[in-house]
Amino acid sequence: MEIQMISSRPKGRMESAPDSEVPLLNAIVSCLTREHQRFEEPLMRLANAATRLHSDPSNSKLYKDAVAAWSALSANLWTHLQLESDVVLSWGAARNDVPTELVEALRSEATRIRELVKAFDSAGDRLEAAKALSGLAHLLDEHIERQDHQLFPAIQRSLFKHPVRPN
Repeated sequence: MEIQMISSRPKGRMESAPDSEVPLLNAIVSCLTREHQRFEEPLMRLANAATRLHSDPSNSKLYKDAVAAWSALSANLWTHLQLESDVVLSWGAARNDVPTELVEALRSEATRIRELVKAFDSAGDRLEAAKALSGLAHLLDEHIERQDHQLFPAIQRSLFKHPVRPN
């Protein structure tokens, strides 16, 4: 006897968002956008401190500044990345009007962010730590820029796209 699975969603990529998803996804995108704005100051501090530490790795004050900037940024980063991955990127990957290449690029960046954090955590000296933190600052800036200027607008267009219904 063959059992057929019933799914509330069709397989493959979808053209538009069901009405029930619009408020939730819109709220999540708005929340992530606000978090990106809150990341700006600690991200700039991290980039500045890591760059300065890279040129003077023996300077204890610069190291402390870089670690403090990273701590301020990383406090909310993990939940932010998890929300992006589990909700926003998964949702975007299921839509025809959110480019697959964009979703894959963002997933790849998130993986690289985690790799750079591991490199920082396992750094054998301050120069290695500075390199990892500089890479993190640069990649996080690109990641946020790509989301704010490419992904979120694509999601907004998808959310508010109203297909023409036949009479």
